[in-house]
Amino acid sequence: MPESKIAVADAAIYRGVVEDFAVNDKGQTVLMMRRAVGSRFSPRMNFALTENTAYSFEESSIGNGAFLEVYYSAGTTQSDSTTPIETEAIAINDLGLEDLVNYNGTLVEVSPDPDKEGAGQLLLDPIDPNGMQYVFNYDSSTQFYLDFDALKPGDQLNVLHSAASTRSLPPQSAAFEIAPYTAPGADELPLPIPDTFGSDASAGENPTV
Repeated sequence: MPESKIAVADAAIYRGVVEDFAVNDKGQTVLMMRRAVGSRFSPRMNFALTENTAYSFEESSIGNGAFLEVYYSAGTTQSDSTTPIETEAIAINDLGLEDLVNYNGTLVEVSPDPDKEGAGQLLLDPIDPNGMQYVFNYDSSTQFYLDFDALKPGDQLNVLHSAASTRSLPPQSAAFEIAPYTAPGADELPLPIPDTFGSDASAGENPTV
């Protein structure tokens, strides 16, 4: 992952898209988020921004549609309930556009690198009918949330990858994390139209953090 990102030891992680904003009983701005499509996280979580929340970017740029990585207390339990859990955000990273770094696909082929142990390529067909075939390069730095040795053609995977891709066909990108694909629930919305944080009156004022 990019070196400019914040990493918090012993904290839990949530990756998802900002759907809306709210203000809680403490007067804190709350990010109302849904998980990255196909990911293993809770369908929705809410994160309160505090004066101690750290950012790897200008927080005033957060808006509806922002794809974020949020660190929060590991003591908070994620839930599949339709009622989102609210917790305080410890640190937040901007991951760019969801479509550029989050891919869901069906495994076609695993090609280990004969010259480098623990490295190779995964060829995937898109689950999204409007998507395209992709090759993901993996190595010892790639995190697998599954049994790599048990991978087989037909497995559906969720891949967090670099926004940089080759111009080849199919394009190639570096895989940061690979996990089993989780089908979205019926109430999970597509990516909202980006809206600059604070530009919508309903979003409230830009908080001081």
